[in-house]
Amino acid sequence: MPINSTVSIIRCKDYDKDAVKEALVKSLEPFGGLSVYIAPKDKVLIKPNLIRGSKPDKAVVPHPELLRALIELLVEVGADIYVGDSPGIETPEAALETSGYMAIMNEYGVKQADFYREMDVAVPNGGLSKKVRIVRAVHEADKIINLCKMKTHGFMMFTGAVKNMFGIVSGVSKVHTHIRFPSADLFAQGLLDLYTTAKPTLNIMDAVLAMEGDGPTNGSPREVGLILASDDGVALDVVASSVIGIDPSTIATTAVAARRNREYRPVKDNHCGSCH
Repeated sequence: MPINSTVSIIRCKDYDKDAVKEALVKSLEPFGGLSVYIAPKDKVLIKPNLIRGSKPDKAVVPHPELLRALIELLVEVGADIYVGDSPGIETPEAALETSGYMAIMNEYGVKQADFYREMDVAVPNGGLSKKVRIVRAVHEADKIINLCKMKTHGFMMFTGAVKNMFGIVSGVSKVHTHIRFPSADLFAQGLLDLYTTAKPTLNIMDAVLAMEGDGPTNGSPREVGLILASDDGVALDVVASSVIGIDPSTIATTAVAARRNREYRPVKDNHCGSCH
């Protein structure tokens, strides 16, 4: 495993279409650009934080303009693009439609990933679980881009890159997971098992408009004005939580990763000159 992880932080003051794409491109520059990770004809799954269908100004889901910008960059690379998630209380189709994602997907001919079929897969390197049940779309993708949202969370305190991968558990299986892991520490261990099983290629966080208070769905929107990116989701969460004044060691998923000594590594920031 690498000793250091890089987290890119770029200013983006609003969701203007051109501004979002420019910020996304800049956020990937420290890594050599998207083409370092994605090859032509790669089957790429974009996994947004689509906990439920919601309008962009509510800060519940990543803004659709960030999805648009990401799709445009993937089209330029020549990837085969899919978008999917498993919301907690409605169908994926309904959530995609309400959030404004489906219209963008149709505009670019992007397909919806099947988040209904499930399969059991082994968890690499051990962990709390020996195997997890996830949607087949994860197993069938060549690359996964984890499109998360900066939000507080009533149970886990913070929801970012690692927590977003809970969406690869479909439907009723989510309920079983919560029952199996009732405490924050146990649930965090389960989340790390899911994250390491899915192995997102890139993690991109929408923090232009974040959520504070009673997250992940009933909090208040808060302007932060940033887009963050990393190929290490734990490192991204460390930096993102620090940005909003939360001690990373108090985030359960980060604490579990530190104990495992696997994904919690020294982090260096690559940010624009106006970020401090």
